[in-house]
Amino acid sequence: MKSKLRLVFCLSYLLLAFNLSCQDNSDKDHIEPTSTSLAPTTLPPSVSDEKPAAAGDGSSQSCSRPLESKSTAVTCEVTHKSSGGFTYLEGTLLAPAGTITNGALIYDSLGVIQCTGCDCYDTALKVDATRISCPQGIISPGLINSHDHLSWANVRPQSPGTERFEHRNDWRGGKRNHKKLSIPSGGSDPEVTFGEIRQLMVGTVSIAGSNG
Repeated sequence: MKSKLRLVFCLSYLLLAFNLSCQDNSDKDHIEPTSTSLAPTTLPPSVSDEKPAAAGDGSSQSCSRPLESKSTAVTCEVTHKSSGGFTYLEGTLLAPAGTITNGALIYDSLGVIQCTGCDCYDTALKVDATRISCPQGIISPGLINSHDHLSWANVRPQSPGTERFEHRNDWRGGKRNHKKLSIPSGGSDPEVTFGEIRQLMVGTVSIAGSNG
């Protein structure tokens, strides 16, 4: 199960934005869906002049090439449309090694990531990828919420207060001289739907929910 979750985390990239809107430079208002081939496609290897961040050290990196879009009015802007099956995204990239400013990635028609980092632009030109520039967006791995209770989506955010609990039974049952907290569930369908949308807005692509 861990390997499956890790695979989803690595391969499922989701663009985060509270107000995601893509503006096209062409006469059309949307990107036509590309045809999906069952045969995997492999891109030619590319060489980067940028020094990569050390794996897993949480450091940041900045690519020298500026983003295609300079807009401050939209989250993303489609700068080139293609039916070739590849998509190029550029912006602030959250990678395993850390944050990459002006970073980019390419994924194919199967959703498999073929390139990440600072050296993907030339490859995008070679394969005629649809290019989306996101000066106001963050490109992040899809997140997995492994435990949630969406039936409590009806409860408004609470003040953190000053009392601190050492164990969940402290607030569930008032143990060890703590105050018992009683917060009923009962979220309606619209409230649960709102909870799901809230998860999407912060980059969650899968939820393991629990009843009650």
